[in-house]
Amino acid sequence: NYVDKTSIDSATSGGAGIYTYSNTSGKGILSIKSGKIVYNQSNSHGGGIKAYKGGKETVYIKGGSISNNKADSGGGIYIDGNGSTYGIVNISGGTISNNEATTAGGAIYQSGKLNFSANAKIDSGSEKINDVYLAGSSNYVTIAENNLSNSTVATITPYQWKRGNQVLDASSDALITSNYSRFKLSDSAWRVGYYVSGTVSGDYAKRI
Repeated sequence: NYVDKTSIDSATSGGAGIYTYSNTSGKGILSIKSGKIVYNQSNSHGGGIKAYKGGKETVYIKGGSISNNKADSGGGIYIDGNGSTYGIVNISGGTISNNEATTAGGAIYQSGKLNFSANAKIDSGSEKINDVYLAGSSNYVTIAENNLSNSTVATITPYQWKRGNQVLDASSDALITSNYSRFKLSDSAWRVGYYVSGTVSGDYAKRI
């Protein structure tokens, strides 16, 4: 139940704690319900977990703790992605805290697919410290079901600080509107959702 104090010096592979991998004809699945992934370190990607892109590896985080991990990118979790191939991480519970990155994504480096539901929560952070870094214009935090249970779910750092950039996604604008305020940005001068004619709703609620 513990992955503790693993260090990896490889500049290419990453995933000091856990590295999910399968080839393009397969699909690796990792489900975490309890235990601890703590104090792991990589000088590349994913101090705690790396979800590789090869066969759309899927990680389910339902419980347990991912904390005090470090990496160049994705201190807690690195979600690999490149166009049509990507890793997938679904978070519905557990604790993600005190993870750090040298370059980007203290908690999570998101270049694949990241889905939040139910009791999903990443402890509040700042840039490179327990934040969720969105690596490109098509990488978002997806709200997978209505009414996330925590008032503050995650701190997001977009790849570019530009008004109108999308950071959230969901199956409907109504789902975004009811949950966007649960997300913060690592620069306090910015916010998720911006006002148009005195309100925040629909497509505007998913943008900065």
